[in-house]
Amino acid sequence: MSKSNLVVLSGPSGSGKSSVIKEIEKELPCSLVVSTTTREPRSGEINGIDYHFLSRKSFQDLAAAGEFIEYMEFNGNFYGIHKPDLQKHVDGDKTVILDLSCSGARKVKGIHKEATLVFLLPPSYNIARQRLLERGMTHDEIVLREQDDDSPLSEARFYDLLVVNHTGKLKETASTILRHLNV
Repeated sequence: MSKSNLVVLSGPSGSGKSSVIKEIEKELPCSLVVSTTTREPRSGEINGIDYHFLSRKSFQDLAAAGEFIEYMEFNGNFYGIHKPDLQKHVDGDKTVILDLSCSGARKVKGIHKEATLVFLLPPSYNIARQRLLERGMTHDEIVLREQDDDSPLSEARFYDLLVVNHTGKLKETASTILRHLNV
């Protein structure tokens, strides 16, 4: 099997990471590594598709055993990338996409030197906040997310590509990333 093309997408909350990933998936045979979380599924979310939903104890047991590439706690819930999930995808022949925090992106780059790191930015702070409100987050949840967000612009210098995701320009944003990947 051929070596996978590993792409890590990071950026502040509201930058449009999930939307950009969905757009890339329309153009490129790729595989999204599904994160694991302890939060309850939202309406319409499917275990194994949107997230791997685990109990807090199960998650903590896996974390204690070193089973996550990276994990973090946000708003009382854990989120992480399970090592076997990533390895299963990397061993395949599709492009692999990860949506990770900056610290997670650096960890993946340390393990997989060939990974391409993409830093996605919203066009403005106000647009990012509006996107989060449209997603159904409350004002308090947005404030918490902004406080916990570890993707400040100073982190962007470690990335291979910086892309601004302008409202209404999703296809162009995805095309910019795909051109950088030479696909």
